[in-house]
Amino acid sequence: MSSSAAGTIYASSNPAVVSVDREGSCTVIGSGLAVITIDNGGVRDFVTFAVDGGNPFQAIDLSDQVAIQRGSLQVESNPRVMRTHHQQVTIKNTTALPLPGPLFLEIFGLPERIITYGGNGRGRYQLTLPRDELSLAPAESVAIDLDFLNQGKAPIEYTAKVYHGRVR
Repeated sequence: MSSSAAGTIYASSNPAVVSVDREGSCTVIGSGLAVITIDNGGVRDFVTFAVDGGNPFQAIDLSDQVAIQRGSLQVESNPRVMRTHHQQVTIKNTTALPLPGPLFLEIFGLPERIITYGGNGRGRYQLTLPRDELSLAPAESVAIDLDFLNQGKAPIEYTAKVYHGRVR
């Protein structure tokens, strides 16, 4: 679509990051995330911007824009030695705009003696969501499998958040 088409409307989800004029020309204003919506007669498309304004890039918490649904825990090994649990977590975009990738699931607050693959040894674990380079479209879901080693009998409880960019 181009601005020459009558009725084309451009809008920025975050004009403090990227502004857009009536002709569709975009201007970077600051760092963060912005989605430009292009609408013409009911046909809609999006362009996503992730503007890194500093060093190091600050991760952006998108947890309030997604629904995180945890599947049931399944025991996979001999419980007398060490319990291995598997859980599928589904993340769904609950907004009307795409969420630009790469997206990361961070889990933290696990009880002592429970570890998961991909951890950093400080009780916080970040996992790259599948399709890490792509955006998560409105109402689209993506699933990720978590594997826990339970070295005790503590219940597996944690807090989950979704970020654009890695949390340092």
